[in-house]
Amino acid sequence: MTSEQIAGLLKFVAGGGGLLAIHNGISLAGSYELLQVIGAKFITHPPYQQLRFYRTLNEHPLLHGVEDFTIDEEPYQFEFDPYTPRTVFLEYEHAGKRWPSAWEQSYGLGKVVYLHPGHRADSFRPEAIKRLILNSARWITKLEGE
Repeated sequence: MTSEQIAGLLKFVAGGGGLLAIHNGISLAGSYELLQVIGAKFITHPPYQQLRFYRTLNEHPLLHGVEDFTIDEEPYQFEFDPYTPRTVFLEYEHAGKRWPSAWEQSYGLGKVVYLHPGHRADSFRPEAIKRLILNSARWITKLEGE
């Protein structure tokens, strides 16, 4: 992204806008300015495989109607920005360990959601993913009660 595009996105979100980044949308965190907006950067991923995803919270607007699920996906691994507070609401299991898969955070007056699943078209077929996207769009646009 150009400096002007980065500044525009920062101004939009900080001023109360919403940002939903899905799967490789994490690549926005390639700039240090946008690392704080997204909250983490992509490090690596083992091979594409079947992964089990788990809710990490009992109650959160982003998890309304979402149950734990299993899909084939890349097990993305992240390095979190230590200065950006966030709420991880979804994790996946890989190699006997749970890894963060989705989180939300504030940036200025705005809201940001990152959802890791989304490598292939099949990733979007499960009802849980559809609900996560819908809930996220409502949450970042402050329409969560609709």
